[in-house]
Parts: sequence; C-alpha cells; structure tokens
Amino acid sequence: RHRRQQPTTNHTMRMRIAAAFLTRALTISSFSPSLSTARRLPSPALLSTKTDTMSGSSLTDVANWLATTNQQYENLHKAFELQFWGTKMALAGPQYSTEELTRTKGEMEAFLADESKLAMTRDFLKSVPEDSDHAKTLKMLERTFGCYIMESEEAQTLRSEATKIEGELEAARNVMILGATINGK
Repeated sequence: RHRRQQPTTNHTMRMRIAAAFLTRALTISSFSPSLSTARRLPSPALLSTKTDTMSGSSLTDVANWLATTNQQYENLHKAFELQFWGTKMALAGPQYSTEELTRTKGEMEAFLADESKLAMTRDFLKSVPEDSDHAKTLKMLERTFGCYIMESEEAQTLRSEATKIEGELEAARNVMILGATINGK
C-alpha cells in the first residue's frame, strides 16, 4: 500500500530544502573564489605597462572603481535574491517579508539607476584602451546602467508602484491553498 503524505509533511520538507538552499547562498555567491568560474579583476599593479596610454594611478582608479562597484552590486543583489527566494518559497521568519523584498529590490534598482555611476562609467571609458578588459566591463556597465535609468519622474513613480503591487501579489500567492479537491477530499 502507498500512503499519502500529509500536506504539512510536504510543506515542512519544502521549507527545509529552501532553508538549506538559502543557507548555502549565504556562504557562496556567484563571485565567490570557491566557484570554478570565479570572476576576479586583475590586480591594479598588473595593469600598468609601458604600452598603456594611461598612468598607473589612473588604471588603478579604474580597477578600484570597478571592484568597488562590483562588490556593492553583489551585496545589494544578494540581499534581494535572499528575499526573493525566501518569500517565493514562503519561508517563515522575520527575515523574509514582502516589505523586505520590496525594499531590497528598490535599493538594487536605485543602485543600477544611479546617473552618477553612468557618468563615471563613460568618463572611464574615454580613458582606457578600447580593446582592454576594463573597456569590455565598462561597456557592459554602461548598457546596464542605461537600461535602469528612468528620466521621467512619472516613470519612476509608476515603477515604484508596480514593485509594491508585485510584492502584494507575491504575499497573496504565498498564502494560497494549492492542490485539487476531488469528491470533497
């Protein structure tokens, strides 16, 4: 005979799996040196060669800015992802909430929509060799920042409202009773 598992058992198992996943996510990130595809910027000292058109300190400034920007984004994105998956998996606990999901998403998008970051990126692009790794990274950042910047205040307001609505829908989904009722069972 096959025994049907109780919904609470399935729910408990799902919670344990999600908690284990999130615990693992806290210890490694997509930029972690422990991963085989780790991405690291070269040491600023290695970037200064006789063929460079910039001074060593300028290349160091670019490398430091890229490293700092990357670290800031990683922190914001990780906080958002933990909230996203914590609320998506309906994990219990004060650390997971729709309000925190909305807040962390807003912070991450504000970072990406910062016009001063786009301006700095474009300034650095003018000063690095066009075929350098820094230029490739800066071009990617230029496209990314450009996609998130909303020049209209109305667009910014609508985006903020849409993010709140998304959070409310997510919260409602998390309390939905899923499954089928057949013959009253």
